[in-house]
Amino acid sequence: MFYGAEMPISKSTERIWKRLNRDLTGKPSYRANKTGSSRRFIPKERCANPDTVTFITPKESAEHRISLPDIIYTLSCLLLDRYCCDRKLSEKFKTEYGRTHTFEQQFAKLELPEEFDLLGTIYQSFLTEGVKNSTGSYYTEQSVAQELLNSLGTKPGAAFLDPCCGSGTFLMLAQDMGLKVSGMDSDPIAVMIAKANLILAGATEYPDVRVTDFVSHWKSERRRFDFAATNPPWSSKTKNVYADVSSFFFMNGLRLLKSGGRLAFLMPISMLNIASHRLFREQLFSDCKLLEIRKFDTKFSGVQTDFVSILAEKAKPAETFRMIGTGEVREIPLSLFQLTEQKTIFSVTEPEVEIIYKILSKGELSLAGSKWALGIVTGNNKKHLKELPGQGLEPIYTGKEIRPFYIDKPRYFVHFNRAAFQQTAPDEIYRTAPKIIYRFISNHLVFAAERSGALVLNSANILIPNIPELSFEALLALLNSKVYSFIYQVLFGQIKVLRSNLMQLKLPRISAEQDEELKGLVLAAEANPTEEIQEKINQVIFSIYDLTDDEIEVVLKR
Repeated sequence: MFYGAEMPISKSTERIWKRLNRDLTGKPSYRANKTGSSRRFIPKERCANPDTVTFITPKESAEHRISLPDIIYTLSCLLLDRYCCDRKLSEKFKTEYGRTHTFEQQFAKLELPEEFDLLGTIYQSFLTEGVKNSTGSYYTEQSVAQELLNSLGTKPGAAFLDPCCGSGTFLMLAQDMGLKVSGMDSDPIAVMIAKANLILAGATEYPDVRVTDFVSHWKSERRRFDFAATNPPWSSKTKNVYADVSSFFFMNGLRLLKSGGRLAFLMPISMLNIASHRLFREQLFSDCKLLEIRKFDTKFSGVQTDFVSILAEKAKPAETFRMIGTGEVREIPLSLFQLTEQKTIFSVTEPEVEIIYKILSKGELSLAGSKWALGIVTGNNKKHLKELPGQGLEPIYTGKEIRPFYIDKPRYFVHFNRAAFQQTAPDEIYRTAPKIIYRFISNHLVFAAERSGALVLNSANILIPNIPELSFEALLALLNSKVYSFIYQVLFGQIKVLRSNLMQLKLPRISAEQDEELKGLVLAAEANPTEEIQEKINQVIFSIYDLTDDEIEVVLKR
């Protein structure tokens, strides 16, 4: 890695940037892309040298523009000339790209900051946000890439592939680890940068980096590799069987490995728990040996999504894998993820695993035969909701008024005119009494009895239970309990309380005495809600599942 002393921008550098007509300060450029965001920003997490940010940021726009490929080619040549690297490889690079690119002489005296992958960072800074979003092109920070490579357990001389290499961060680091590297990318400028970077990083052979669309041409690749690592594009704009193109890269990258080969890919955290990615998770469990999932705390500039690395081996599935978070390493049984319909992946401790199996082993009943409905979507709450009661108005409850077992006084009133609203359930659903209403967004389960046939807004949902073996109140007690909040948080890990998830919950078959006790406590909680009554309800449910004091402590920590 290169580090330089503090360096002011020279007048020569300033004049050259004036000709670029590019605003990298985060404001829209003069020639904005009307079909998407024209915002540009510097990925500062990639800048170890503060001079890099100063160097990239232009001072003002100008009328004339220079071709971006020519800028990158010129800067590549300058770096190759200024740093000690193989001259034959440098000349071969210039011969290959000099045929189609122009060396801009006015750049010749540019003062370049010393930075790992300066070329890639400059290129990323020039791409608009719209382009990055549509292509999923966000280059990886060096330390994150190194962490993935370290997890592979590589050996010098092994064959390594990055199927969407970008500017070559993974390739440079893998080359430094003694691997024989190969790269692909559909972006010709990225491939040019990757070749220059590999030569600068000490390549002894001309870099094997090809302009190839992996999605379209992976089947034509005849070579097989020992290791692979990359940060694939994250995009739902895909024409294959997967909901995100990153899944395609992962599963077909796996097919290009030798038996026993390993890959480590950066993936959006949604791959672990969103229903649309179920196919990827099923194949991750069945088609390879999942070794490790690691959560990262950092983010890419311009991307709010958290991400994880997934490490797998081309081998038969194992019974467990490692889940690594901040300061925690957990051994997770693979069988745990067969408990949910969507095969959700979640982080869980060993004591939590034992409790989950203990609770689910008593589950004989479910909510599958019940009726469900969403609250009213008015389409314009400001127009339809009134803060004071009036003629022709009736209460409408929101999620905020729902408390465990009971409902606060309504905050809004509405004239129920079905034709005026955007979305409604059948009248008989709303007018059913009693029914259960629950918060749609919540960190824990919150269910209340609604006994007057009142309306609810779409921040609250409706459940009309049909479980003959349980009384209305006993069901309400179970759903509000610490036990079921624990199960929901562990199995689904979502703040959205979804019908599809609730239908997967298994409920116990309880005695008539237990049902009657819970019914009395719930009616008392509705009439006079106190923490003491809720605690008694939880204690009854703990006893239903024969939870020990230590197990109860684990449940309460969630």
